Amino acid sequence: MFSYLVGAEYVRYFDLVDMTLDVALREFLRKLILAGETQERERILAHFSRRYLDCNPRSFNSEGTLLL
Repeated sequence: MFSYLVGAEYVRYFDLVDMTLDVALREFLRKLILAGETQERERILAHFSRRYLDCNPRSFNSEGTLLL
């Protein structure tokens, strides 16, 4: 639970407003390296997806749409 909260707080520092998905993802990945197991990568990308939707609420219907 602690690591989830840390991840959620960390992505709040990213301002992804009015960015296309590809530009936002590039900006996000410039700041960190996705290493480790697939599950760890998925959790990080889930945090990114939630943040992207927070910044661009009309861009996609749901967080799950971003992860596909």
